[in-house]
Amino acid sequence: MTMLILFNEINRAMKINGTILLLLLLISGCEKSNNIDAMQELLVGTWKFTSFKSKQSDEKIFYPDSLEKYITIEITSTDTIRLVGNCNSGMAVYFLNDNNITITGVNLTEKACISAGGAWEWEDYLYELRSVSTYKVNNENLSFFSDSDIKFNFSRIQ
Repeated sequence: MTMLILFNEINRAMKINGTILLLLLLISGCEKSNNIDAMQELLVGTWKFTSFKSKQSDEKIFYPDSLEKYITIEITSTDTIRLVGNCNSGMAVYFLNDNNITITGVNLTEKACISAGGAWEWEDYLYELRSVSTYKVNNENLSFFSDSDIKFNFSRIQ
């Protein structure tokens, strides 16, 4: 009889500890999720490509005003990025982990676009988003930092 009582007490204690452990896991998971949600909220929106800078050079290269329209990226809350160039468009997928970002699956249409100012050359920089590893949002400006030492600058479009 005492063995049965002891077994029941151990079983009850395990259920309580299991419930507490589950609650702790859920709470810690929510904090991480809320943190990522807050970071993602800063990123969500449409951004125009304004310039880039290589660490090998002190020169910042600005997107030319002579082109018909800006290259834009639209970052969604569903982990996708819509890419829009002067001639071509496409999609990518992103994953956040603190201030780190991974962008994969960068795909663009391949329309032949012949325009003054090298619009297609600027669209090629969209493929370089695959090498981005970190980002920084400062007010209405977004910077992506790549593993290949390139800093991409964007400004938010209202």
